[in-house]
Amino acid sequence: MKDNIIRIGIVGEGEFAAQVLETTIKYYSKTKDLNAKIHAVVCEDKDSPAMKVAKKFNRKVYTQVERLYDPKEKIDVIVILDESPARFEEILKSRPINIRIVSYKVFRLFWDALSTETKKYKRQLEQLKTIIQGIDENILIISPDMEVMEVNDACLKRMGYLREEVIGQKCYKVFQKSNRQCYYDEALCPLQMAKEKKKSCKRIMPRINSQGKVVYLEIGIYPVFDENGELVYFVEISRDVSDYIHEHDEIYNQLEQLLEKTEKELKQREQELRHQDKMASLGKLSASVVHEINNPISGILNLVLLMRRIIEEGPVTDQDIEFFQRNLNLMEGEIRRISRITSNLLTFSKGRKTEFTKVNVNEVINEVLFLCSNMLKINKINVKKRLSSNLPDIVADGEQLKQVIINLVSNAIEAMEGQSYKEISITTEEKGPFVKILLKDNGPGIGEEVKDRIFEPFFTTKKKGKGVGLGLSVVYGIIKRHSGFIEVSSKQGMGTQFIITLPLTQAKEKYE
Repeated sequence: MKDNIIRIGIVGEGEFAAQVLETTIKYYSKTKDLNAKIHAVVCEDKDSPAMKVAKKFNRKVYTQVERLYDPKEKIDVIVILDESPARFEEILKSRPINIRIVSYKVFRLFWDALSTETKKYKRQLEQLKTIIQGIDENILIISPDMEVMEVNDACLKRMGYLREEVIGQKCYKVFQKSNRQCYYDEALCPLQMAKEKKKSCKRIMPRINSQGKVVYLEIGIYPVFDENGELVYFVEISRDVSDYIHEHDEIYNQLEQLLEKTEKELKQREQELRHQDKMASLGKLSASVVHEINNPISGILNLVLLMRRIIEEGPVTDQDIEFFQRNLNLMEGEIRRISRITSNLLTFSKGRKTEFTKVNVNEVINEVLFLCSNMLKINKINVKKRLSSNLPDIVADGEQLKQVIINLVSNAIEAMEGQSYKEISITTEEKGPFVKILLKDNGPGIGEEVKDRIFEPFFTTKKKGKGVGLGLSVVYGIIKRHSGFIEVSSKQGMGTQFIITLPLTQAKEKYE
């Protein structure tokens, strides 16, 4: 199958042919967008100038034009650089019909016109160079691929470089001693900024002179585009502002000292306010916890006294045993609630150190579901597990992760209270350097007005006597200590899903 490259054959051997070959081959080598190439050259004289140029650039050379007709050469166009009309007639008659011919006269017409424009461009370039050299500011002309095309003497003198050390080099290699494009203050290289925005930009940037000293320059970048909107080159104009930067640094140091003093005073005041806030929070917490724990304890005590009285009055009937079983289930639920409250309090107060080890998330989930199996059975909860079979271990505190799952499962059970069909689905999956846990219920969902507050301490939407508002704040704290993320997705009447993202590893200092 023929490719899209246009293969050109050249016929000619004089100085003009040599000039065309030299210029054209060099231009083709620098331009990637052209889909043409000079494939072969025909010269009867093996010592001709054109033959020497063709060999210099490793092009095929023949002494007979018929060699260009061979289908294996895949020649598309023959350009005749021989003035002889007879040569043109000879090739015109003998060439295959699929090969096109460009005569010497036609080619010369276009070549001379192009040469005139090239000379004009060179004159303009020389004028530009003269203007650049006459400006006292630092001037650089930089190509779209960051190569320095021109530099004025003022810039070379101030930075201490020789012309040959700068021209043709990447600007960041010369002035940043780096092998990659510049990045400062989380912003792109100013050349790239000017290119993307298609307008000039200014920045203060550090650069390195020939002695390795850092100098600060205020740089203006001016992109130049052609009539088609393609970038031709950048003009960079800069001036040294190192003295201004040093003065600025002195003022900054003075301000920094003043800020340090002010910061100490603010910290002292903050500690006082924090202490007051802690005392207020402690009062609120104490009142809530006493109320939340006292209610289930009172209920358990009443049930125990009732069951004891029935036993003492004896004998115990099957109906009494069935009544005892119901009461024991209620007591178990209340005791679990007390345990959950005290466990949340302990975690919330950071009374337990986080101990990082290798943990299998699937095993943690299975253990929690086993511990909660009776509660799930009593509440008639259908559990659907979609646990990834090849889930990698993570570095985490297994007990704290267990508490996270218990809190979320308990919340889901309470949320679905009163529904005819109740379902909890738990999914695990690996996502790059993270493990995800997705826990979803088919409860009533969470309203938009409270969704942003559900992780706040002491905030709860439960009825009085059902919670102190610490469960989800504890979950949030544990996940954050694991450098993870927790998100909630919920719509009124369509259930709630919690999405936990945990990293596979932790920072070394966390578990050493």
